[in-house]
Amino acid sequence: MEPIGGKKGDLYTFKCGKWLDTNEGDGEVIREIPSTGPGVKRPQPLVRYSVSVVTGDKRGAGTDANVSCCLYGRQGDTGNRPLTASKNNRNKFERGQSDEFTIEAVDLKSVKKVKIGHDDSGVGDGWFLKEVIVRDEATGESTTFPCDRWLATDEDDGAIVRELTSEGSPQLLNTTSYHVAVKTGDIRGAGTDADVYIQIYGSDGDTGRLKLTRGENIRNKFERGRTDKFKLEATDIGRLERIYIGHSDSGIGAGWFLDGIEIDVPSSGMHYTFKANRWLASDEGDGKTEIELYPTQTRQQDKLLPYEITVATGDTLNAGTDAQVVLQLYGEDGKSEVMKLRNKTDNFERKAIDKFKIEAPDIGPITKIRIGHDGRGVGSGWFLDSVKIQRFVHKTSKRKKRRREPQPKIRMFLRKKNRILMFINWKKTKEHKRGLNEDLEEPSSSSSSSESSSDSDSNIEHEEEIHADEDVTDDGMKKAEVSNTQPDVKQVASDGSEDQQYKVHVFTGDVFRGGTDANVFITIFGENGDTGERKLLKSETNTDKFERGKEDIFKLDAVDLGKLFKVHIRHDNALIQPAWFLDRVEIEDTDTGSIYVFHCERWLAKNKEDGKIAR
Repeated sequence: MEPIGGKKGDLYTFKCGKWLDTNEGDGEVIREIPSTGPGVKRPQPLVRYSVSVVTGDKRGAGTDANVSCCLYGRQGDTGNRPLTASKNNRNKFERGQSDEFTIEAVDLKSVKKVKIGHDDSGVGDGWFLKEVIVRDEATGESTTFPCDRWLATDEDDGAIVRELTSEGSPQLLNTTSYHVAVKTGDIRGAGTDADVYIQIYGSDGDTGRLKLTRGENIRNKFERGRTDKFKLEATDIGRLERIYIGHSDSGIGAGWFLDGIEIDVPSSGMHYTFKANRWLASDEGDGKTEIELYPTQTRQQDKLLPYEITVATGDTLNAGTDAQVVLQLYGEDGKSEVMKLRNKTDNFERKAIDKFKIEAPDIGPITKIRIGHDGRGVGSGWFLDSVKIQRFVHKTSKRKKRRREPQPKIRMFLRKKNRILMFINWKKTKEHKRGLNEDLEEPSSSSSSSESSSDSDSNIEHEEEIHADEDVTDDGMKKAEVSNTQPDVKQVASDGSEDQQYKVHVFTGDVFRGGTDANVFITIFGENGDTGERKLLKSETNTDKFERGKEDIFKLDAVDLGKLFKVHIRHDNALIQPAWFLDRVEIEDTDTGSIYVFHCERWLAKNKEDGKIAR
């Protein structure tokens, strides 16, 4: 090979001397050949990499699809290589099996990442990949790239291609999430059943061609006038510059009228709009079925941090649940929204490890979590073993300035005692919504109720609050005792406050039919946060709670709330006589001896006064 216009002697030779044929030699059809010639002082060496692909040992783990992978190192990559001929197995990628392949390439100078996937072809194409092990045959250096996830359109997050990093790093945090919304035009025949793909290009590279297989909101994709949403994972490619989108032109009526595409990148806070307003069809317009688009509008939004959530279900009888699990994070700088933990896999089964990637604002170092479920389904009870949370603190974080280099923040929450979740049963009602802001404030407090808002509209029916050193209370509320496994973190909240026990005295008014048989719930607010909504289960003073003129006492454990300034109390309007006249609530801080009095002297009843059942 001689460059046109090059200097005399700029001649490059690429010597191969091997077959590129699946039926000849080593069966490889792709070769990397280093350059030689007068101008090449040191030709790059060819290195043989042994690649062991381990399929997981679980039902349906194997695949008959065509698998390919790409190795990335400090000096380039191998390009996408089909894994065709296993050295040790005729039938590749079967359950619990390890298949060995050889990839020959110019020296990568240490393998840092592996990109592996399949083409989603054949019957039973879904694949559970345990790990990939890459060994340099010359030096013997070996690196393990764990996966332990599905590559399947109907499992996990629906991805059939994954990027794997070396053992010990948080796998889900090494990719960037791209939220892609694809809008089909609202004209006759606009929809398509063809396979649609997209490739996103940025200032630092591209995502590769990604198939839009399964939408997050609609099963039947790309129909007239609809918007389909997809969550794609790929490397961080920097600021988006253009996209390439098209389809396979297969099936009856494959033509597609594309209105436009919007892409959100939560980690950078950028929103991109790509307008198309044209046909992608072989029998319409210019006959093209793929097109290159550039941003027509960009917008900066709030940035979100990615969090990797690892949930371990216990190994005990009936430990699993089919209920919807929700999670809320609390940190020194605030709290997240209540987030649903779900994907396409059957999550939270006995002895299962489930991983999720969520995006939320930077709330600072995590002080506690609140996790629970909605109680739906048969046998919804769940035995939770542990929750692990990892996140990256980026350079833009104010806290990052005090650290030398970005490190994953790790918080490990473990159940110290084998205890089943104690259910806090409640259902959100219209009356509850109306009464959310009518809280009882302590007269002596000057704090505004706007500083802390009620979490009770989160629609959690079964809830467990988890934080450092919480034990089982005398009123039957089983709480998880949590120990942080990081050696530099003490078993206290990050502000130094330890667990606190509060005695809640509830006084029912001495008026005709003032008592209630409904279920009563309370949330206590202090200068350091709130308890979350708790059901008042077992009275220390009365078997029949909340009767006319009676005082009921309950014990409640929570992180030290500091000075208390309000409570939110309500009932669920259940049973025959739900109306309730509440005189007052007194809360005793058992550690300091302080008593806070919250006067009410009003009805919590649909058919009394203003009809509210929450104060």
